[in-house]
Amino acid sequence: MNGPKQRRMATLNMPKVLTQEMATLIFNERCEINIDDDELADNIEGIFKDNKFNKHFQDYLEYQFTLGGMVVNPDFQDL
Repeated sequence: MNGPKQRRMATLNMPKVLTQEMATLIFNERCEINIDDDELADNIEGIFKDNKFNKHFQDYLEYQFTLGGMVVNPDFQDL
């Protein structure tokens, strides 16, 4: 033995699996966002589709569960 040896830790990657499952349970493609104003609802629905909101928000929920919190900062430009 020539000094201390290092070995790679074997994991099952369970934190990733757990946060992914929790994000899926809370927000998925069947989630509905209801807005009373029809014109505004159509506008926001178009923005959500253009920005792939459902996919990105679920990913950010995973980060939130992993890190313990999240801040959402909406960025408005000319609509």
